[in-house]
Amino acid sequence: MIGAICAMSGCMSRKEQDRRNEELVAAYPEEVKAYLEEKYGREFCVSSEREAGEGSPIPFAESYFTYDYIAWEDEEDGYAFWTSLYPVSLDDNRVTKIRDGYCWKFISRKIKEEFCERWKEITDEDVKVMVSASHKFVFGEKINESSTIKAALLSSLVSRQVKSLRSINYGN
Repeated sequence: MIGAICAMSGCMSRKEQDRRNEELVAAYPEEVKAYLEEKYGREFCVSSEREAGEGSPIPFAESYFTYDYIAWEDEEDGYAFWTSLYPVSLDDNRVTKIRDGYCWKFISRKIKEEFCERWKEITDEDVKVMVSASHKFVFGEKINESSTIKAALLSSLVSRQVKSLRSINYGN
């Protein structure tokens, strides 16, 4: 009898956790919106449609599972960018951190200006420069409009992935 009560209790708590996790996931777009507005002091819109996020075959890896959403400025030029939300685990959907690509708007402009200045030192020929990155180019919480190119690139998720690839010994 005690075993049956424990089993029923376990089922009930698991159902409650699943219901709570569904509520947390449903609130993710609002969490991302609040995060962006607090970080940048501007109004943003966030799509309620989730993009398939990154996964890792290694349990407990930093990017084990993400929820990716498109966000855009509510004013100005409507610049759109990707955000990545990281839950605690597959079983606990509380938010651990959010990373965003909004600063790419400013960092790409800085890269373009730097490249054009250096190009002028090499030759006087005209050149058109376009700086682009994949949607996985998201930055940490401390990166903002006034961040340097180096700081932004070092904080990017892409930079972390490249560093981790360099640290793997392929037996060469």
